[in-house]
Amino acid sequence: MSESVTERLQGLREGFMALTEALRIMLDNQRLHGEMLQRILAAVTEEPPESNLEKLLAALVAADRAHAEKLDQVLSAVADTAR
Repeated sequence: MSESVTERLQGLREGFMALTEALRIMLDNQRLHGEMLQRILAAVTEEPPESNLEKLLAALVAADRAHAEKLDQVLSAVADTAR
């Protein structure tokens, strides 16, 4: 082959090698992005752990309701005696 054809072929080879390397990098990045998206999806769909604060607030609300019921009974009894 002539030197010109050899140089052109070598240029094409180098171009294909660069393109192949760029595609490999792109595929690695896409794989990494896919893994990150899977982790994000798992994190946002995971049920949060039960909190002690939630239990304490529920107990506080229940105690407040019980207190209100007792107060209503006291007020009723006082109203009955006042009559």
